[in-house]
Amino acid sequence: MRRSGRQKTAHAAVALALACAQTAALSLTTPHAKPCRTSALRAAVVSDELGHLDKKVVGALRFDGMIAFDRRRRRLPRVPVVSKYAEYVGELWRADEASTARSDVVEVGRGTTLATRVTTGVGLGLLFTYWTMVPNWAFALGMLLQALVAQLEYFRMAIIRGARPARRIVMAASIAAMAVAAGAPALHELVFPVGATWMMLWLCLMRKHASSIQDISTSLMGLFYTAYLPSFWVRLRCAPEWTMAAANLAPEGAFASVAAAAAAHVPLLRHAGAQAVWWTALTVAVSDIGAYFGGKRFGRHSLAALGLGAAAEASPNKTIEGAISGFGAAGLCFGLGARAMGWPLWPLSGVGFGVTIAMLALLGDLTASMLKRDAGVKDFGHLFPGHGGVLDRLDGYFFVAPVALVLLPRLVAPGAWVP
Repeated sequence: MRRSGRQKTAHAAVALALACAQTAALSLTTPHAKPCRTSALRAAVVSDELGHLDKKVVGALRFDGMIAFDRRRRRLPRVPVVSKYAEYVGELWRADEASTARSDVVEVGRGTTLATRVTTGVGLGLLFTYWTMVPNWAFALGMLLQALVAQLEYFRMAIIRGARPARRIVMAASIAAMAVAAGAPALHELVFPVGATWMMLWLCLMRKHASSIQDISTSLMGLFYTAYLPSFWVRLRCAPEWTMAAANLAPEGAFASVAAAAAAHVPLLRHAGAQAVWWTALTVAVSDIGAYFGGKRFGRHSLAALGLGAAAEASPNKTIEGAISGFGAAGLCFGLGARAMGWPLWPLSGVGFGVTIAMLALLGDLTASMLKRDAGVKDFGHLFPGHGGVLDRLDGYFFVAPVALVLLPRLVAPGAWVP
């Protein structure tokens, strides 16, 4: 039976569509297989041989098919840092059952050397220095990315203990916390109560089964500990009361010209808020380092000797001598920072503020140790070689920012904070 020209054209078009669909299905079901474009091209050749499709249309179909399948073959370029972050977030998100969560935990302390830890620490320090000097929105975004990972690490510990935290709604509230802290600081105190209300509405209306006390408490703790507290760093750094009239990092002496040249290329080096945040964060790190080496060198007495039985049980390796070493290192560090920033009475205000920071950092460290000991793990994660996860690295910073926001405006040099 002879077909008309219109029927032949329709037949060729259907054959081409079926061939393309077959090839697309093959590429989706076997993503690692080498893409094949013979079926699509064969259909185009058939239609060409029938002579009832326009030559230019057939050529376009052939060319477009080749480009499409070539794009399937090529992978998008991978940025190592971004890829590692995305893979780590995916690993944490998939840990939604106790068995999966526990099997994914990696103890990073084994097999790592002091050189690895130092290298990672220096790299993180340089990255933090750059991040402190970026615009407000970039600083808030960086804190949000860290907070979300820390939150998932904490929730993984809670899942190991049998809890079912409201991860999605708490992460949404975390995004709101960072945005409000950066853009509407006057409303920042409302973030936690509004976020908690939002979370309870979700637990009551969206879940099929009633949540337990453990589910609710771990969700609230995740919102407070890994979102609300870190958002104070954003509020501290992005507060509009800070001015650009702060003293140079080296106001006098041999380094004055170097500091002036650096400030000319990076104007935010003269931002009073950026300077205060940088010195505060550096003091937390110095406190941790001083406590570590002081404890190894002079440590003899456990924290239990002071009657701190819970703290000693949570972190048995911490000693009184190590804590005192950390306090001293922190006081010295921020004392130098207070002098560089031109604080009045810097030997008193700077050293006192540094020791206060060290005490709060120790509280954060002990809090994280309690959580890990209860979950039966040594590290929250393995994102940073030799250091663990984000929460392992930032646990000492969480309780510092709210107190720093209260004290710093009252201690800084005149003109640095203008209400």
